[in-house]
Formats: sequence, structure tokens, C-alpha cells
Amino acid sequence: MIYDRLIEVFDLDTASSPLRRRLVLRSAHYYGNLTVYHRTYFQAVQAGESIDRMVQIPAPADPPDATMYAVPEDGHVYKITEAQITTDRDGLPVVNLSLRREEARYDLHRTGDGAEDGDG
Repeated sequence: MIYDRLIEVFDLDTASSPLRRRLVLRSAHYYGNLTVYHRTYFQAVQAGESIDRMVQIPAPADPPDATMYAVPEDGHVYKITEAQITTDRDGLPVVNLSLRREEARYDLHRTGDGAEDGDG
């Protein structure tokens, strides 16, 4: 797989309020897109979830988990619904992230640059 796009992984700031949710940048990774096949999609629906997108990243030392959020190059905020640690076809460790697009607005805080952006 070719990892040619950048995805940022955020933690929900525990001090944020339900009216003004704030996400704090945790890490950034290069990723490749995976296909959400109908079987995966309907299994998620049966479990009361939805999967709008799936991506694969090389396994970092501290991988993302299902309590985090992700923002790929499209700028939309996605909730990580599943982070599956596995290996690719070459036997290298990877993490497959199942993502659900969030409709709520979030403030994105990227530590170090002082910028806060709203989800568009």
C-alpha cells in the first residue's frame, strides 16, 4: 500500500464543554485508503454504528484507539470507531482505522502553532 496522504489524530480535550468541543492534536501519520466493503458496512449497521471511511497507517509506537478523532486531508472530523492492529501483506505492522464522520463542530488545536480552526 502507498501511504501518500496525511491524517491527523486528535484527543478530545477533557476540559471542553458539550457546546464547544475542543480537539488537541496527538499525532500525524501518512495513510492509504481502504475500501469499506458492503459486509463491513452492514456489520457496523447491525452493531448500531456506521463506517464512512477506512484508512491504514503504519503502526506507530503509540497507536490511535477508539476514543480519538481523525482529520484527513478533506478537513472533516471523523470519530475513530475501531483501530485494528494487524499486518499488511508484506508482514509489516499496520493499524486499520474505521472512521465515522461527525456532524458536530469541533475546535481543532494544533499544539505549537497556536492555531484553532473550526471544522468546515
